[in-house]
Amino acid sequence: MSAPVDFGPMGRVIESTLKALDQARGVGRTEAEEPEPPVGYGQAVDGQITVEAHTGGRLAQLRIDPLAMRLDSVKLAEAIVTAANAALADLQGKLRAGLVTPDLAALATQLKQVQQESTQQMGAFLTALTDTQARIAAAGR
Repeated sequence: MSAPVDFGPMGRVIESTLKALDQARGVGRTEAEEPEPPVGYGQAVDGQITVEAHTGGRLAQLRIDPLAMRLDSVKLAEAIVTAANAALADLQGKLRAGLVTPDLAALATQLKQVQQESTQQMGAFLTALTDTQARIAAAGR
């Protein structure tokens, strides 16, 4: 008589692979675990003009030191644009750095293990079915 087929090892590998995928996607995080959205900062004219940029390309704050108000309007506008672009570039860099990249090599290894174990398990299952069919056929003679 064949031993019962144990799918436990394959199930554990599949479960750990799915956990790794969920972790990479951020699934299951509580609100407290959610990171604060990044903020970009930029400045011009030796810090006399500062800009704060938030996600979505929104400028949240523009601070102009009273000394910067002495600039002519063209230079002031150029300085504001420079500070805003610096804040947006800073934000973009922080967003790129914060992207979660799953370990594709580890996931591929786990999936290969699942494939190997599932092939072995399916072979054992088919052998058990064949043995059972043979016993049924022998008993019917």
